Amino acid sequence: MKFYQLKIELQGLNVWRRVVVPEDITFYELKQVVDASFGWSSYHEYELAIKENLVFVDRAEEKNTSYSCLPYEYKESRTSNVFDYVKSRQVIQYLYDFGDEWLHKIKVEKVYKDIINEEFFCLEGEGICPPEDCGGVGGYLYALEVLSNPEDDEYEHMIEWLGIDDVSELQVDFDKDEVNKYLKRMKQLRELRKR
Repeated sequence: MKFYQLKIELQGLNVWRRVVVPEDITFYELKQVVDASFGWSSYHEYELAIKENLVFVDRAEEKNTSYSCLPYEYKESRTSNVFDYVKSRQVIQYLYDFGDEWLHKIKVEKVYKDIINEEFFCLEGEGICPPEDCGGVGGYLYALEVLSNPEDDEYEHMIEWLGIDDVSELQVDFDKDEVNKYLKRMKQLRELRKR
C-alpha cells in the first residue's frame, strides 16, 4: 500500500501539520485527520475542494439539488477516495466552519510505499489551533490583542467568550504525541468499520 505525506496549513496564521495517510483514505477521513491534527471538534459544517467546481461534502445529493444554480459538482465525502481525484502536488482546500471560515490548504509532499504499520500519523507541526467560534482569523487576532493586556476593558469578557479559565490555555505548545493518540483511534475505528 502507498502512503502519502501531506502538509496542512491553516491560512492566515502560522499553524501547520505534516501527516501521513494511506492511499485508500476518503475525503471524510481526511477531514477527520485535519480536525484531529488541529484540535477542531468536528461539529461545524465543512467542505473539501480540489478544483473551483468540485466539492466534497456530506449529503452531496441534497446539495446538488438545492444548489443546482451554482457551478459546483458536489460529491459524497464518505465514499469518495481522495487519491482517485488528487494528483501529486495538487492542493486540496478544506473549509471548516462556514461562520469562522477556517481555511486549510492541504498539499501532497511525498509518496511512500509500504513504510509503516500506522495508517495515520503526524510527523510534526507548529502553532496551536485557535479556539472554536472565536470569529475566524480576525476574531482570533483581536482576542489575542485584548488578552495581551489584563487591564483592557474587554479582558474578562474575552476570557468568558472564549470559554477559557486563563490566557495560558491559548499558549500551549503543539503536542505531536497528543495528535497521534487521536489519529491512532481513527485507525482503530476504521478497522472496526471494515469488519
